[in-house]
Amino acid sequence: MSEKVAGRLSHAIHVIFASGPHGQILNINRCAIQVIADFPDNPRDKLDHRCFAGEKPLPLILPEIEMNPSP
Repeated sequence: MSEKVAGRLSHAIHVIFASGPHGQILNINRCAIQVIADFPDNPRDKLDHRCFAGEKPLPLILPEIEMNPSP
């Protein structure tokens, strides 16, 4: 969905952070905060994504549920 929205905006940059979902600012992701702060000043500049290099994907955590439901 976000890719479709970005495709309709003239200065959009679609960014995916490996370290988490929505709310990167709320997660205090310093890289995300810097990218967001820089974008309005220079929306046509190439995105400085060097800080993304240290991002590590979050582990997949499955909920503890019973896989064989009772009849």
